[in-house]
Amino acid sequence: MKVERKPRPEFRQDGIDPPQQSGGRSREVRQALAGKKPLPDRSRPTDQVPEKVDLWSESSGLGIFNMDRLAEFQSGPRLSTWSNLHAKELKLSVTHPPSNIFEQMILWTDQGKLWHFPINNEQGMDEESKIDFTQHVMLDEHLQPWCPDKGPIRTFMELVLVGLSKNPYYTVDEKIEHIHWFRDYFAYKNAILKSLDMPEIEGGDPNFSIDVDVDFKRWGEEINRVRKY
Repeated sequence: MKVERKPRPEFRQDGIDPPQQSGGRSREVRQALAGKKPLPDRSRPTDQVPEKVDLWSESSGLGIFNMDRLAEFQSGPRLSTWSNLHAKELKLSVTHPPSNIFEQMILWTDQGKLWHFPINNEQGMDEESKIDFTQHVMLDEHLQPWCPDKGPIRTFMELVLVGLSKNPYYTVDEKIEHIHWFRDYFAYKNAILKSLDMPEIEGGDPNFSIDVDVDFKRWGEEINRVRKY
């Protein structure tokens, strides 16, 4: 049986390896470095300055957008809902919930959910405090001179006045606005009946007329065509 043995390296007694051939290690290093690809230069060039591009410049560009219609889109009607939702999102992003009951009560007070001290039953109604209660109850004067003295319209409007006089939530201006709303409504219907040459309604007043200016844009266009029976 033949055993192949490799020659053992020679060691000196002082623990120092014998000197190798001249240039052996350095030659191996040079050969290893020569086989590797040089690393790319990652240094940022200092002579290049980024160029800014203006999308809305007057240059010809690529011709994708029609600049003549730009003013049309800017001046056209816009839906305010998206702006309100965007403002709400921005407010919620910086608004933090109250951390304790005191901050919560302060927030409720600012929102009008809590009473300000000292307690006042007419809080927030500064303008109404200067108005006498009789103006809330006695509303008959607002039926003059347009409402007839008798008939179904007079009866209906008296019931309207009774309901408004018992309403504690409406201001005097809101009550008067309701009365004027019914006045304009009857004036608009009266103008339509006259334009249609309607015959006299049974039980009605043939001389009934309301001398007020009717806003036909609000109530609709006046019907001028003759009704066919």
